[in-house]
Amino acid sequence: MPNPNYAAYEAAAPYFDLVRRALGDLVDGEHFFDIVADDVVYEVLYDFPGWPCVIQGRAQGSELGLTGVNGLRGA
Repeated sequence: MPNPNYAAYEAAAPYFDLVRRALGDLVDGEHFFDIVADDVVYEVLYDFPGWPCVIQGRAQGSELGLTGVNGLRGA
């Protein structure tokens, strides 16, 4: 059963699932956000208007991820 905490990210599920499956047994956790460290630094290699070049921390990543997912829904 999907975790209701991540229901807002449903549109990004294909990406999250791809990353999670690729990592296999190298990490613990079922969902993408379960495997991301609290102090992660994610460098965005593409220019997305309104997005920073560097995302610091799980909280900022999940906040921006939700913004991006909402944008996908409108596409």
